[in-house]
Amino acid sequence: MESLTFSLPDAYGGLADTHGIARIEGDDLVLEFSSTVLGLYQGGVREVRIPIEGLESAETKKRFFRYLLEIRAQSMRSFEGVPSVQAGILKLHVARNEKLAADLLANSIATRIATHHLRRIDAAIREHGEGL
Repeated sequence: MESLTFSLPDAYGGLADTHGIARIEGDDLVLEFSSTVLGLYQGGVREVRIPIEGLESAETKKRFFRYLLEIRAQSMRSFEGVPSVQAGILKLHVARNEKLAADLLANSIATRIATHHLRRIDAAIREHGEGL
């Protein structure tokens, strides 16, 4: 799976410039990012692993001259440690030339979410019999 470069312009209340890479590894969405605070202090690279099973949806949206990859979680805890998340929604800002990569990543996340739900349904049917 290819990676997607992104930015979070509203990180830390707009005081930091945050850039990173998103990719899927196994059953996790992996975000690697670093922030420069007030243009002076650059923090180290952070990695956050978000289990796909905790996600609700992923889709790309066009906003003016930029694209967003909007990822919704079932719980706000899913995005713990990621700046700029509001109400369980993470909006990765994507450059125009990364739109195809954003679409591919959104589709891959959505497919994995659906697969996870189907596995849960299958497990419930197996456990309780076919009378469901």
